[in-house]
Amino acid sequence: MNNKLNNQPEEKKDGTIISRQTTAIFSGPIPPAQELSKYEEVLSGSAERILVMAEKQAGHRQFIENQLTISNIRSKGTGQKFALYIAIIAIISATIAALYGKQTFACVLGGSTLVGLAGVFVYGSEYRKKEEQQSQR
Repeated sequence: MNNKLNNQPEEKKDGTIISRQTTAIFSGPIPPAQELSKYEEVLSGSAERILVMAEKQAGHRQFIENQLTISNIRSKGTGQKFALYIAIIAIISATIAALYGKQTFACVLGGSTLVGLAGVFVYGSEYRKKEEQQSQR
């Protein structure tokens, strides 16, 4: 009986007791080669099935990431278009208000639109810089 395999304490002649426990941890869809060969010993063809499963899972993950990227790009584009439309409508409205003698309203509407656009631009630039810094870590 091999004490090291079943993690039983081993007693030496001088009375000292040695206990050893081994733990193996791996992450990812594919086990280490030694473990994979054990699967193959137990069930013929299982190593190939594990590899195929890992390939399918990786392909699915890449597909989902691709779809998410496309969705994010479309969402950002749609948001930018609506922001442009709102800004154009606000500036046209401010211009019309100024032409009808409502200079105070025109200044508030036009000024707040421009300040808002500048704020979004600055915030977006800072946000992108932070994202780039985090992705480089």
